[in-house]
Amino acid sequence: MGAPVPILPDEAPESPPEAPSPERQYALVELGGYSLAVDVTRASQIIERPALTPVPNTPEFIYGVCNVRGDIYSIVDLRHLLGFDPPGADASPDPLVILLRGPRYTCGATIEGISELLWIRDDQIAAPTSEIPFISGLYRRERDTILVLDVDSLFDSPEMTQFQ
Repeated sequence: MGAPVPILPDEAPESPPEAPSPERQYALVELGGYSLAVDVTRASQIIERPALTPVPNTPEFIYGVCNVRGDIYSIVDLRHLLGFDPPGADASPDPLVILLRGPRYTCGATIEGISELLWIRDDQIAAPTSEIPFISGLYRRERDTILVLDVDSLFDSPEMTQFQ
């Protein structure tokens, strides 16, 4: 530890340079006409929608469970949880599942597709302009706005905690 630097009353110390905002990698997934950014530390993989075993007496947003390499995952309808419009009656089910990791458990969520991996600095994410369940912020690019999914709040929601 160095010797203290005396500060004269009319001399203010220089501010230290601002540290760059942390940057995180996100998977950009598509669902219901929206682009969602999912922090890759909260996603283990994206797989084709597997065969599902229905579970009786569960809410309508639970499609069922599946076995992925020996691990059992509940598969949820992310479109329903986010309040997005359901697909039309003639639409096929969302073809992919993103396997999500929370602090205490995991689940799979249906998605339409994945378009890219991108790096976003925390200071590039703006607060949402309205209350959207499980969305922590908005990332704006030249051509589009991306919703940032808050996986922790999804897992902590009353809908999901009833199954812990």
